[in-house]
Amino acid sequence: MTIFILRLYWFIENVFYLFSMSFAAGGTMETVTIKDVARQSGYSITTVSRVLSGSDYPVSADAREAIEACAARMDYVPNQLARGLKTNSSREIAVITPSLRNPFYTTIITSIESALSQNGYNMLVFLRKRTDGAGDEFLARLTSKMVAGVLIATNSVSPDMGRGLRQLKERKIPVIVFDDAVDGFSDLRGIFFDYHRGGRQAAQTLYAHGHRKVALITLDFMEQTTRKSFVGGFSEYFREMGHPLREDRDIFISTEPDDFTAGAALAEKVFASGRSYTALAANNDSVAAGAIAAMLRRGVRVPEDISVIGMDDNIYARMTTPPLTTVHVPAREMGDMAVRYLLEEMEGKPLAFSLYMQSDVIERDSLCNIKQTGENNMHLYLSETKEDLGRAAAKLIAQRIREAIARQGFARIVLSTGASQFETLEALVKEDVDWSKVTMFHLDEYVDLPMTHIASFRKYLTERFVNLVHPREAVFVNGEGDVEKNIAELTRRLTEKPIDVGVIGVGENAHIAFNDPPADFETRESYIVVNLNERCKKQQVGEGWFATEEDVPKQAISMTPYRIMQCRTIVSPVPKAVKAEAISAVLRAETVTPMIPATLMKTHPDFHLFIDRDSAAQCSREVLDRYM
Repeated sequence: MTIFILRLYWFIENVFYLFSMSFAAGGTMETVTIKDVARQSGYSITTVSRVLSGSDYPVSADAREAIEACAARMDYVPNQLARGLKTNSSREIAVITPSLRNPFYTTIITSIESALSQNGYNMLVFLRKRTDGAGDEFLARLTSKMVAGVLIATNSVSPDMGRGLRQLKERKIPVIVFDDAVDGFSDLRGIFFDYHRGGRQAAQTLYAHGHRKVALITLDFMEQTTRKSFVGGFSEYFREMGHPLREDRDIFISTEPDDFTAGAALAEKVFASGRSYTALAANNDSVAAGAIAAMLRRGVRVPEDISVIGMDDNIYARMTTPPLTTVHVPAREMGDMAVRYLLEEMEGKPLAFSLYMQSDVIERDSLCNIKQTGENNMHLYLSETKEDLGRAAAKLIAQRIREAIARQGFARIVLSTGASQFETLEALVKEDVDWSKVTMFHLDEYVDLPMTHIASFRKYLTERFVNLVHPREAVFVNGEGDVEKNIAELTRRLTEKPIDVGVIGVGENAHIAFNDPPADFETRESYIVVNLNERCKKQQVGEGWFATEEDVPKQAISMTPYRIMQCRTIVSPVPKAVKAEAISAVLRAETVTPMIPATLMKTHPDFHLFIDRDSAAQCSREVLDRYM
C-alpha cells in the first residue's frame, strides 16, 4: 500500500509539474503571435506591433483600443525573448535536463526555478538525453532563442555538442553544468556531486555492517555518466577489500526507462540468479524503491533477509517500508549554487573552477549488521596480485589498530613473518597509524638461532617493521638461553591485556605459527616448544632462509592455536602459488581438524583470510563462492 501511495503521489505531482513546464518551455500549447492578432483585428502587423510593444509611435486611440481588446480576447502574451533580442536584456534561462520523472531532477529544477524567480529570471525547461543525438542542432536552436544563460545536466551533454557549445560561447551566453563532471568537456565549469565517492561510501557502509555478498542493481550506466561514476566507486571499494564484484554475476543492469519499474525487474533478476546475497545496492533511490516493492511481493524481509542501500535521499527514501538507507545527494543546494554561479558569469565573473559537493550516508531501517557465528564467520578476500593483497590486508589491519587506539588509548598486535608477509608489512608501515601507541608481539622463533642469522624472526621484524615505524614497544620471542624462563616472561607480557589484532600466516602444510599437523588444539599455554616436521623445513629452505633441510633448526618456540584464537581480530595474508594446496584444503574442509591447523581460525568471530589468484589456483569457483 505504501508503494502504491508513493507512486500515485509522484504521478499527480509530475502531471502538474509537466503541465506547468509546457508553458515555460513553449510546450505543446499553440502560441498567439502578433501576426495572429493583426489578422484577427484587421490592422497591419506594423501597427499591431507598435501597440503591443508599447512603442511611442503615434497610433489612433480607436486603433489602439481595438488592437488591445483583440489581443486580450486571444490571450496574447508578449514575446519577451524577442524584446530581449532587441535590448540585449533577455530574462530567460534555459535549463536542459534528461528527465522530469526522476525525483532527483525535479528537485534540482524546482530549486533552480525558485532561485531564478527570486532574481527576476524566467526558466525554460528542455528535455534532452545525452543519447538523443544531433546535439549541435539542438544547441543551435537553443542559441537562436537568445537566452541569457544555460544550465545543463550532465546526462544531457553528448559528444556531438562541441560546435553548439562554441556558438553559445561566441555569443557570450554562459553555460553552467550540474550533477557530475562531463567527459570530453574539460572547459565546462559546473556544480558537481562526487558520485565516485558516493559509490565508495555506499560500499564502505555495507562492508562495515558485515556484508560481503552484495548485488549492485543499476540503470544502463554506460549511458549515464553519473551512474557510471557510482558503479565505479562502489566496485572499486569491494575490489580493494578483496571482494571484487563480477560484472557477469553481481552487477545487474536495466535499460527500462522508468526507474521504479527497473528496480522491481532487477530485483527479480537477483532472485533468479540463485545467489544468496546479503545486501543489495541501487544506483538511485527510485530503483531501490522498486526493488523493495518486488521483495515485499515475494515475502522477502528488509533488512532481516536482505539489506538495501540507495543513492539520492529523495522522497522514495523516506516513504519506502522500511525507510531507505541512502547516500544523500544535496540536490536543492546544487540547484541553488548552479543559479548563483550562472548569474555571476552573466555579470562577468566567470567560475574559475568546478565545485564538488560531498555528502554522507543517511542510515535508516533498510540496513542491518550481519551477525557472524560458527565457521561461516570467515571473511574471504580475493585479490589479483600479491601486491594488491598486501595493500588490502594492511588497510584492514591499520583500521583495527586505529579502532583499538580510539577505544582504549593503545593497541597490541601480533605479527607473522616469512616470505608471504613481505607485501603486507611493506604496505602496513605506510599506513596512517600512531605507532607510538602500539605494542608488537610475534608468533614464533627458532630455538638456539642467533638474532644475527638471516632466518631469525627477530631480525626480520626489526628490519621490516620496528626500525621503520618505531612502535611503543617490541616484545620478541627469544629462543636463545633459558628458553623456559623466556617463555614464562613472554607469556606474562602477552597476557597482561588482550591482543587486538593477530596477523597470522598459513604455512604450506596449513600450519599456523609453527603448529604443524597434527596441531595441539587442547593446550591452554600461550607459547610452547614444538618439533618442526619435514614439510615445514622444506618450506624454510624453499623461501631461501636456509641452504639445506639439515640447516633448519629442529625446534622452535611457537604461539599456540589456543592463544592465537584469543586475538580480537585475526588477519591472514596468504599469497603465492606455493600456498595453493593449503588454501584449497582449508576452504574445502567441512570440519575443524588438527590435521589442517588453519581450519581452526574459521571458527573465530572476526577472521579475515586474504588470498590472491595464485594461492586460490586450486580452489573451484563453487568453493570460493561459498565464502565470498
